[in-house]
Amino acid sequence: MGRTVKNPKERRQEFVEAAEALFMKKGYQDTSISDIVKQVGVAHGLFYYYFETKEDILDAIIDNMIAESRHRLNSIVHGDENPLNKYHRFVQEMFVLKKNKPYLIGYMLQDRNRIFYHKWMGKALWEITPLLTEIVKQGIATGCFDTPYPREAVEFIFNGMRFFLASPDDLQGEALRRKIIATADMMERVLGAEKGVIMCLYQEITPDVLDMMDESMQFAGGGAHDE
Repeated sequence: MGRTVKNPKERRQEFVEAAEALFMKKGYQDTSISDIVKQVGVAHGLFYYYFETKEDILDAIIDNMIAESRHRLNSIVHGDENPLNKYHRFVQEMFVLKKNKPYLIGYMLQDRNRIFYHKWMGKALWEITPLLTEIVKQGIATGCFDTPYPREAVEFIFNGMRFFLASPDDLQGEALRRKIIATADMMERVLGAEKGVIMCLYQEITPDVLDMMDESMQFAGGGAHDE
């Protein structure tokens, strides 16, 4: 039988999906280009037709994840709800995106995968900050929020949320619950929101976040993830 020739976009996506599975299972540092090529089942040289380095394919994985997030979050920004409801849906959707891949956070907490975490966080903040900023601006116009620095407020909030992953010891139980409530309190202050309007949302989603992190932490020790 002759060799199967696939559409370049389809073949490139095969590399991306194979690499993501291997990075999640073995870690970025411990996965070689040869591992990825073997997973796809093609000649080694074909990898370099689509990517120059292993880091390039990591960038492609992150771009796919962020594109999915942007598509879903963008529909919220341009919806017909009031800004406070949009803000609530935006926050809920961000947690849902993580909940769909609970192993992802766990693997990001592993030292061997920190490069993945830093690249993902940096690109996510760059892409998602303008979307939430637009909601905050809408909220300012309708009186839901009161801040003269909408983009800076959002940047402060997103960068502050990095402390969630700073210490694995604080990502479960009462320590995590306290961080969630503290985040809601700080968001209200930074955005100039009425006291309690963001807190009530975070109190509502806290049980789901705790469950998500309990599941995610199962993968923080380096165990394999089978899809």
